[in-house]
Parts: sequence; structure tokens; C-alpha cells
Amino acid sequence: MDGEPVRPAPKPSQRSKQAKSAKRAPAKSTPAKRAPAKKAAPPAENDVKEGTVTYTDAFLLANEKTRKKLLDSPDGTPGKDVAMRVEVSIPIILQASEEVKAWKELHGKETHHLRKLAEHLVKLRTFYEDKKGRPDMRGTSSAYRDAAALIYKHAGIPPAATSTIQGAVRHHVSTVLREVLLHDFANGDEQKYLALCKDYRINPKSPVERKRDQRRGIAGTRLPAVVVPDDDVIAAWHTSVNYAHRALEAPGVADPSALPEEERETLREELEAVQERITELLEALEE
Repeated sequence: MDGEPVRPAPKPSQRSKQAKSAKRAPAKSTPAKRAPAKKAAPPAENDVKEGTVTYTDAFLLANEKTRKKLLDSPDGTPGKDVAMRVEVSIPIILQASEEVKAWKELHGKETHHLRKLAEHLVKLRTFYEDKKGRPDMRGTSSAYRDAAALIYKHAGIPPAATSTIQGAVRHHVSTVLREVLLHDFANGDEQKYLALCKDYRINPKSPVERKRDQRRGIAGTRLPAVVVPDDDVIAAWHTSVNYAHRALEAPGVADPSALPEEERETLREELEAVQERITELLEALEE
């Protein structure tokens, strides 16, 4: 047509390029994927955690590294006071375990080891507190019981078998407990001792003393009193020795194995006291 410029036809190479570009689908815009957030690394087992973490005696007894870390931490760090208590308890636990092993090797026939075990148990109680904030002399706190259980565990006593030795040592613990209250807590003051026993709801008389009082009451009704002349030394000695000899023959051939363990322990202690008195009298005769 007139007046319109005539455009030249595209070359073959240009036509192929245009066709290819027309067939291409438009590129889709996809959002960039976010990298997953890294999880915070859990605190190391031996880290001292401040503010929210509380430590139990049982945990620190079983985890030496954590205990040592707490001991080296600044004063006021949560758990340091527990670590310090556990640290002083460990030697007692180990010593008590040795007494249990010795008792076990002797098939429970040696009371000396039970007495030593009782001393360790009572001392262990002084490191723990009861619900009133006092030394746990009655051994009622869970922390003390966890520590005491470790004694038997270290000695190789199965949990199901601990009742045997616990029953055997209970009598000695009762005696040692009263000795500690009287001499260590009350400094030998009888009135302070009675007040402590009242506060702890403990009978001030040991089982041995209670049994002795009972036997004295029975003996007063069955055995005649010993009448010893004050002015005759020879008669005094002979009367006392003959009376003691006859009294000790009274059990005869009765089998002591039929006695309950608590009764046997009481009789052993009383006979040991008699033996000590006899030793004193023998030494007096040798002078």
C-alpha cells in the first residue's frame, strides 16, 4: 500500500529462533528454601547448671565428676552444699561397707563389726537434716536412707538380703544413738540429754537398760537378795562369787539359738559387762 514502509521478511535463522522462544514456558518464581534452624546443643553432663537445677545426694554419690565440679564452683552455686555433704559422707560409707563385708564373711557371728557399723551409721546421720532442720538422728530423711543403702550396695549385699543385717545392727544403732546424744550433743549433762530425747521422741533408756530393769523386777520376786557381811572380807568375796556362779548356771543347757536376735544381742552385752566386772575383780586379787 501507498505510504506504508515495506518490512523485509525475516531470515530463516531468525524464524527458527522466534519459534523456539515462543514454545518456552515462562519461568516460575519459587521462594527460596530456608535452612533448618540448628538445635541448641544440650548442656554437657558435667556442667554446673545454675538457677534451676537441683542435685540429690544419690546423684552426686554416683557421679564423681559432677560432684568435683560443684566442689570447685563458687560459693552459693546451687548444689555445692549437697556436694560438700556427700564428699564427707563417702569415707564413712566405705568404712561401713568394710564392716558389713567382715560381718558377712564371719556369717554374722561377730558382734564387734555390728557395733562399728552402728557407729558409722549414727555418724552418717549427723550430716543430714530431718524435716525440722535438726541432725537426722532418727534416720528418717530420704537423703540419709539413700546414703545408708549405698553401704550395703558397696558391700555386695543384694537389696533383698539387707533386712537381715539391718535387723542385726538395729539394736547397736539404738545403743550408739543414745551414747552420742548424751556425750556429744548434751556433753554428759543428764538434763540436756533427757530434753534431747524428748525432742526426738526417743526413750532415754536403751533396750539393754530396759531389759535389765525388767529382769531386776523379775529377779526381785524369784531370787533372794545377796546378804554380805560388811565386817568379813572373806565371807563377802565367797558369798558374791558363789552367788554369781549359781546364777550363771541357771540357764542350764537351754539352747540360746531359740532366742530372737534382739534378745541374744541384749544378753551378749550384759554378759560382756559381767565379764568386764570379773576381770576387774581378778586384777584386784592379783595386786
